[in-house]
Amino acid sequence: TAEYFENTLEWRSIYAYNSEKLGEDGTLGRKNEHEIVLTKFLLPKLKELNPSLPEKVYQEAVDQLTASNASKTLLNANRDLYDLIRDGVRVEYKADDGTPRTPRLKVIDFDNPDNNDFLVVREMWVKGINGSPYRKRPDIMGFVNGLPLLFIELKKSTKNVKTAYEQNLKDYLDTIPHL
Repeated sequence: TAEYFENTLEWRSIYAYNSEKLGEDGTLGRKNEHEIVLTKFLLPKLKELNPSLPEKVYQEAVDQLTASNASKTLLNANRDLYDLIRDGVRVEYKADDGTPRTPRLKVIDFDNPDNNDFLVVREMWVKGINGSPYRKRPDIMGFVNGLPLLFIELKKSTKNVKTAYEQNLKDYLDTIPHL
């Protein structure tokens, strides 16, 4: 499946299982395994898609896209993130002349898909949040401009689909809900 993404769809591909180096200069730029948004790729894309804005504007957009949604239902959290991705991230700042500005930063270039960064990551460890001891490893995650938008869990054709769903996907929803 990852080879299809890499060879046919021309996504970049990284195999992270026990080889990911953490840190800003690491493989995916994650400081720790709790992080699921790859800001190493998101921040440069925000700058490229929305040029000539103050640095703090880009950081505010990243902060909004990575803010914890733990107090929201899964549906509401996903809807809010969907709105930010579709409509852009609204950021307020004052221009050099003191005029207030509220641009919406484009997160994904829907008009020119080639302007986006597509990355498929295999076997990336993700830890639960809020002190959770759980550590899970989804088979394939797809990132667009550093945002995790694709989750694929693979099973042998001999596995019962319902069992796989109950043992994996439902478990992931409980143990790593931020994903």
